[in-house]
Amino acid sequence: MIRLGRQNLSIAPGEARYVTTDSFVLPVDVEVRAVQPHAHYRARTVVAVAHLPAGIEQPLLRIDDWDVNWQERYTYQTPQWLPAGTTVTLTVTFDNSSANFRNPVMPTREAKWGWRSEDEWAISGCRS
Repeated sequence: MIRLGRQNLSIAPGEARYVTTDSFVLPVDVEVRAVQPHAHYRARTVVAVAHLPAGIEQPLLRIDDWDVNWQERYTYQTPQWLPAGTTVTLTVTFDNSSANFRNPVMPTREAKWGWRSEDEWAISGCRS
């Protein structure tokens, strides 16, 4: 499993567009069978992309309106083959403003990485 994400989240109160990104360069060829994103209530978008050495961008996962109930494993019908040298990137956008109806804390306050639902996560795993 390749695990991407950040634990150094610090999302200011009222911040409507906080973006975090993590990436990893594959040292060997990989067969990706599933992607498993995890975030809490402030996440808005979750995007995983593979940047192949040939300059091709291959989408792995895109959720444009994240819901905390979607923390599942998304299994491909056909595995995705990624060659060595591919950069896999995870980008998660958060909304810690009062306009985010899913925000668990009102009035808003700083959100950091943590285990509680009122904290935040930005991780994804690619299973091979």
